[in-house]
Amino acid sequence: MKKTIHFFLLSLIIFYTGYSQNEPTDCINTIIICGNTNLELNSNGTGINDFALPGNNAPDCGFVESQSLWIRVNIVQSGTLAFTITPESNSPNEDYDFAVYGPNVTCTNLGSSIRCSSTNPPAAGVPTPTGLNDTEVDLSEGPGALGNGFVRAIDAIAGEEYYILIDNFSQNGGFDLQFTGTALLPDSPTNNTDPTVNLDITECDIVGDRNDGVTNFDLDSNTAAILGTQTNTVISYHNSEADASIGDNALTNPYLSTQNNETIYVRIENTITECFIVDTFVLITLPGPPIADPTDFVTCDNDDDGNDTNGFVSFLLSNKDNEILNGLDPLTNTITYHISQADADAGTGIIDKNTPYTNTANPQTIFVRVQDVSSLLCVSTTSFDLQVNPLPIANAINLVQCDDPTSPTGTSLFNLNEAFDQITGGVNDRSILFFEDQAAA
Repeated sequence: MKKTIHFFLLSLIIFYTGYSQNEPTDCINTIIICGNTNLELNSNGTGINDFALPGNNAPDCGFVESQSLWIRVNIVQSGTLAFTITPESNSPNEDYDFAVYGPNVTCTNLGSSIRCSSTNPPAAGVPTPTGLNDTEVDLSEGPGALGNGFVRAIDAIAGEEYYILIDNFSQNGGFDLQFTGTALLPDSPTNNTDPTVNLDITECDIVGDRNDGVTNFDLDSNTAAILGTQTNTVISYHNSEADASIGDNALTNPYLSTQNNETIYVRIENTITECFIVDTFVLITLPGPPIADPTDFVTCDNDDDGNDTNGFVSFLLSNKDNEILNGLDPLTNTITYHISQADADAGTGIIDKNTPYTNTANPQTIFVRVQDVSSLLCVSTTSFDLQVNPLPIANAINLVQCDDPTSPTGTSLFNLNEAFDQITGGVNDRSILFFEDQAAA
C-alpha cells in the first residue's frame, strides 16, 4: 500500500471565531482515511482535552496537543501499517509529533499509545519527516533531541482499526501523509460521472438584479450522475473543501449563489465504511442581455378617438426597439412588451408591438423583456411609461381694428402677436405659429 494524502493545518488564531463542533481536532470527530483520499482540513487548535477521561492516556513520548488532527484507519488486508508525515514547508523548524492508538479502541477508552514520536528535528539534527517504517526497532521516541523521527511499523491484521493523532508542535503549515506499508485500507467511493459530462451548472441570473451574479441553483441535478450505480453512498454539497472533508455545513437545495464562477465541493461518502472523497464543480451565472433603460414614451393627446382631452392615444411600441436594444443584434435578441412585471418575467401577455396600442391609464407603465435566443435564453427586463400630455388651450378669438384710410378698402395691417395672451389665456410657456388655413396648420 502506497498512497499520499495532503493535509493543511491552519492556525488557531485564524479560525478561532469560526470553530466547528466537527473539527477533527478531537478524537470523536476523527477523519477516516481510505484509499485514494485527498483532504484539506483545518486544525482549530487543540479542541477538547481528549486525555481527560480515565481510559485515555496521553502520548507516552511526552507531547501535548498544539495544532492537532485525529485520523482513523481500518485495515481490510493484513500487512504492515507504515506511513511518512512530510511537512510541506521546507523550514527546518517544522516539528510534527504523532501517536498511534489501537487496535480496536474507542475515543472514550483509547488506552495507551502503541507508537509515539516527539523528536524535535532541529534539536536531534535530523530531517523533518516522521512516521513508521520497517527498519526501526523502537516503539516510542522523544521528546526533544531523542530519536530520529521514526519508530517501528505495525503488523496490522484485517478488521483492525487504529487512531492516529498528528500534532504540529510549533508551526501551522500543511503536511503530506504517505502510507508505505503493505496493509490495505478500504477503497473510497468514486465520482462516477461520465468523463464526457461537464458537471458545471450554468444558470441565468434571475434573482433580483439580473446582472448581480445572484441566482438559484439546483445542486441535486448532479447527484444522479455522480452516484452512478453506487449503493450505500450519500452525497452532500459544501462551500469549502475543509467543510466537505469533515461533513460540516452542508448546503441546502436549491442553493442561492451570490457570486459567479463559485466552486462547490461535493462529498461522496460510503455509509458503511465511512470512506469518502471530495470533488468539485463550478456554478456559472450568466447575465441577461445588456439592454438600455429607455426614456418614457411621451406624446400629445389627439382626436383620433374622437376626443382630444381624454388622455388616450395610440402608441407604436416597436418605435422603442432600437433605443432598448442599444446596438444588440435584433436577430439574436427578442424584445417583447407587457403590461406587468410578472408577464415580462414569464414571457406571457405579450403586446403586439407592431399594432398601435392604446394606453389604459395616463401614465401607464409598459414592461419590456429582452431574451437572448443565442445562448441559454437569458433575459433582461426594464420598463418605461406611456405618457399623454394634454393639448394646449387655444382660444378662438377675433382680432379687430379700424380700417386704415391709407390702405385699400377692407384691408389693414394686423400685428398677430397682439392676440397671443387671448389665445393662450395668458399662459407664458407657449409658442404660436400662424397659418392662413387649417390644412397648412
